Amino acid sequence: VAILPSVVLASEIVKLYEVPNIKDVEILKKLLGLLNISVRSDGDELTIDPTKITNVDLLDEDVMKLRASYYFIGAILSRSKKIIINYPGGCNFTSRPIDYHLKAFKQIGYEVKEEKNIINLKRKYIKAKKIKIQFPKPSVGATINCILASVKSKKIIEIYNYSSEPDVLTVIDMLNLMGANILIYKDKIKIYGVKKLHGITYQVPFDRIEAGSYMILASSIPKSKVTIQNINPKQLTKIIEILEEMNVKIKIRKDNLTIEAPEELKPTKVITGTYPAFPTDLQQILLILMLKAKGTSQIIDTIYPGRISQIKPLQDKGANVYIENEKIIINGINDFNITESKAFDLRGGFSLIVLAMLMPYLIIDNFELVKRGYEEIEKKLKKLQIRFEKEI
Repeated sequence: VAILPSVVLASEIVKLYEVPNIKDVEILKKLLGLLNISVRSDGDELTIDPTKITNVDLLDEDVMKLRASYYFIGAILSRSKKIIINYPGGCNFTSRPIDYHLKAFKQIGYEVKEEKNIINLKRKYIKAKKIKIQFPKPSVGATINCILASVKSKKIIEIYNYSSEPDVLTVIDMLNLMGANILIYKDKIKIYGVKKLHGITYQVPFDRIEAGSYMILASSIPKSKVTIQNINPKQLTKIIEILEEMNVKIKIRKDNLTIEAPEELKPTKVITGTYPAFPTDLQQILLILMLKAKGTSQIIDTIYPGRISQIKPLQDKGANVYIENEKIIINGINDFNITESKAFDLRGGFSLIVLAMLMPYLIIDNFELVKRGYEEIEKKLKKLQIRFEKEI
């Protein structure tokens, strides 16, 4: 979702391979079209021509459906020095402001005006030849957006307290292959602006949150043996560690791993954080797995402590899960039964699939939300012999 907006910066055709067929990608393709950027699809390959971009404003309801639409701000500013755009949307599980992004844009040299659901940004003169940006805490979105807004700057931009998540490194890798000059140091990212970025053929890497979701799901099916392919296990180290603490056996190979689920799971404690810590995007899904563990588990989410949409519905049906001093306490193996539940957000929706493994059957309402981030989920669940009464 960061790679597609980055294509705006190219002065030549870009080809992307292994692009997932998910709802979020469809929205991004539509937004590229609104910029007069042609997108041709052939299976998992996209051919994108940004050479004839005319419009640089994105005032459309689809912008408000997707949080990642904010990456268009940095990319378009680098190319056109101005943009008017709706506020980004996405899953509303907690307050998710973009103040880090907007403050960085101001420091780089853009005037920012906010009015209702619209942000208006345009270039203004800043005398300094070197600009230092210090984030209060690492942010994937703000780091990428700051990079996108800086790659064609005439100034030297340094970003401190940056996010080193794989998503960030992927965008840097792609931009450098396109001709950007971005250097990564232990304490900072340093960007020397270039005049133009050329075209590229680039393979989109695997999604570690998708992989982690299926790792947790596989762990919930007693005595199952599931192999997850085409991944980088090194990026899944903390997820592997937590599942092994819960008595799951994991065999790791070069580009795949095999999950062997135990008959009985053990409780554990998890603190989410920035990479390489356990990802906040898997917190809701792991919580459900912990309901199967014999004993008391605990989650502290340091990134989005308000990501708790699934807790009250669980409590209402008798699950022994509660919040105490910002800790989520999960007492597993207690009797409760849920026959119907609703997906309120993307990851919470996937957590309901794990919940279905605990129930005789489960009706999941608003399942379309899950398909925003999981490609061909129906086929993959059928491979796990998870049956549907109705085709999704």
